[in-house]
Amino acid sequence: MRGQLKIASQRSPYRRAGLAWPTSDPVLADIRTLDGARLLALVDDPVLSVLVGVDDDNFRPFPAPTPGEQHKGWTLQLIIDAMKEELPPIEEPLPESDGAGSTALIEELRGEVVTAQDLARLAATELLEAKNTITALTNERDGATSRAVDLERHLSTRTGERDTATGRVTSLEAEVAKLKAALATKAPKQKPAGTGNAP
Repeated sequence: MRGQLKIASQRSPYRRAGLAWPTSDPVLADIRTLDGARLLALVDDPVLSVLVGVDDDNFRPFPAPTPGEQHKGWTLQLIIDAMKEELPPIEEPLPESDGAGSTALIEELRGEVVTAQDLARLAATELLEAKNTITALTNERDGATSRAVDLERHLSTRTGERDTATGRVTSLEAEVAKLKAALATKAPKQKPAGTGNAP
């Protein structure tokens, strides 16, 4: 396509002038999205091979500078400006132009997703352990509560038995006192020694 650059890199991953080559596949970029300085960095880079589109399917090498001269940013900017006048305005970025950046972003997002999944699994494991701990503590609490109820019931029974025994002791002590009083009343009086009729 006219105005498109097909740029191949001998190394990957590789970055230059805001473009990226995560693989050995060529990257397509619209020349109108560049400026003279960026285009100069691309065409002067020995690692990169820059082709320019002449129609929908054909590309040719980017024009070489005049013999004995080098590309200059301002001359390349003139080429870009001429393309902008000849071609219709860019309505939206071409999918190929940001494919490399999108690929890198996708890989970064995939890494974040994997990390998030790992954190989610770790959180689920910790949550399960916490639930098991809560269940064990709840069972211990229920067991302790049941034991406390049994002890209170046992204490109440023993307290009742103690009160009954205390009452019985009190009753027996009262009966003993009555018997002692009765015996004292019925006992014969003894005469003092040395008294009585003379022979």
